Amino acid sequence: MTSSSWTGIILSLARIKNLITSNYDYFEEWHSADKGKAYELKFRIGSKTIVSMFPHFPIENSIGIMIIYGKTERDKFESTDRFSKYTLNTYYGAKTYGDGKWIMFQIPSEEFKNDFLQLLAIKRKSTLK
Repeated sequence: MTSSSWTGIILSLARIKNLITSNYDYFEEWHSADKGKAYELKFRIGSKTIVSMFPHFPIENSIGIMIIYGKTERDKFESTDRFSKYTLNTYYGAKTYGDGKWIMFQIPSEEFKNDFLQLLAIKRKSTLK
């Protein structure tokens, strides 16, 4: 991976982190997976993860954003039409498991950045006023 690739990933990570920081009082947890080949940054409020980020996953030069919606959150999402085509396609293409719908968004995508705070608000209202 080139240094410019890493720079783009770090800038995207910083922008997303700034959006979360300006709206939520949270703590971070880093985890490694796949024998240290993959990393996950979880943003948590109490014992609940509001969003996870996967730098360089699964597409090179991108960041994966994982949001898991339970039944109530899925109902809220599906009752609105305010999301971009990219977000809708990703949402409806995601698999629903017993513990919720696991939705992986790829960044960078300008369309998704506009939807990001709305997706988090469905998961959890802002904790900062």
